[in-house]
Amino acid sequence: MKFFSKWYLALPPALKSSLKELIKKEQFSFANGGWCMHDEAATHYMGMIDQTTLGHQFLLKELGVVPKVGWQIDPFGHSATQGGLLTSSVGFDALYFGRIHYVDLQNRQAAAECEGLWKSAPDNSSVFWGLTGSYSGNYGAPDGFCFDALCADDPLVGLEKDALKERIRLFTNALGVQANRTKGRNIMITMGMDFQYSQARKNFQNLDLLIDSTQQLLDNGEIKLWSDRFDKVNIFYSTPERYTHCKYADLVNAKTSGEGSARNKYNPEEWNASPKTKDWFPYADCDHCYWTGYFTSRQGLKRMERVGSSFLHAARQIESMARLTLPKDQRIRITDTDAWNASPLYELDDAMGVVQHHDGVSGTSKQHVAYDYAKRIAGGMNKANSFVTDALRKLLLNSNEGVLDNLTYCMLNNETICTVSQEASREGSKEDIYVIVYNALAKERHEVVSLPIDSSSYYFVEKLGGEQSDW
Repeated sequence: MKFFSKWYLALPPALKSSLKELIKKEQFSFANGGWCMHDEAATHYMGMIDQTTLGHQFLLKELGVVPKVGWQIDPFGHSATQGGLLTSSVGFDALYFGRIHYVDLQNRQAAAECEGLWKSAPDNSSVFWGLTGSYSGNYGAPDGFCFDALCADDPLVGLEKDALKERIRLFTNALGVQANRTKGRNIMITMGMDFQYSQARKNFQNLDLLIDSTQQLLDNGEIKLWSDRFDKVNIFYSTPERYTHCKYADLVNAKTSGEGSARNKYNPEEWNASPKTKDWFPYADCDHCYWTGYFTSRQGLKRMERVGSSFLHAARQIESMARLTLPKDQRIRITDTDAWNASPLYELDDAMGVVQHHDGVSGTSKQHVAYDYAKRIAGGMNKANSFVTDALRKLLLNSNEGVLDNLTYCMLNNETICTVSQEASREGSKEDIYVIVYNALAKERHEVVSLPIDSSSYYFVEKLGGEQSDW
């Protein structure tokens, strides 16, 4: 939703109204709805929840939309956390993805098990899952039928009748292959890829012709059905949400259809008998081609993501306390609006949401993109730091002016850099330094707090209300 929000918020009111009308007519649909399509291996579950929440808040507040379907088509393997906590537990009816281990994929294609039920939630609830991209291990249009300006496939528009008929025959053959890889009487054909639809008119002109010609040639018998499992074909524009309803109907109607036999591998009732459990790791797309190096790549960015996420959670608690405790005239940068981006912590929330991307915290981006992730997190933490220190000063000191004016969060403490503590401990300095330690957990904890100091000085540490120690 990050990219979509940048486009949407810049629209004039008339176009926003037009978009909302398309959504109302179900001609414009949202799947997943997260701030990004997060990774599922290098992420922490709180980061996954936070970025999903931010995207869903945007959709709900701006467009009144609540996504019902998960869409994780590009991450490199899939976690049980995604199947349980981030799918069924967030109200999704289904989850669709593209990449699974190539041996597992081959076995599922042969057994017609490229869709099914996934039980990975702690309460043992299940969610429908399905592969995209004709169940071939990725996503995108069937081979030979990508009509985008970036594709090399020949368009259908402009073909002579016989040439068009031959292309449609190849297309229906591809549908037959896909139909035999799953159970039930519905399949989803994904007609898009990365960076596509920049010239959408070309795509839809060819898609319109593909749909109309396929339906016509099958209905009048010029092209034969690929299997006696089906007596007719209905091809139409759809959405992942509508497709999920169709697959549910397949399950409900299984007993009255040809798939109802218990010995039939195309029987949707088999989903209940053999659900998927646990995760889909590790991912490999050929012999000795395991996608596991990213588990540990770019450790610096991975650590920065964890630090930023932890700081965000603590800052949210302090924001809540400030909102509930401080008088209105002291609530710096805190507004009473319920806008999705009104929080003074939004810049950090935004940066942390973006870095959860499956090419972000995973460490698989280009170097200049990794630098940008880090820059955004640092910018967000700087802005959040300003708010948090101001709020803590007011909460702890009752807004006493001139006290702790230089209260700050030492962001470079891991590099043994904290200007405030180093200057205060320098020989000859008469400054006192006060350290505020905030526990964001809901239980008591014991930690060693490290602060860089000037090595040339003599100093002592005093606990407020307690005893003094010389060092």
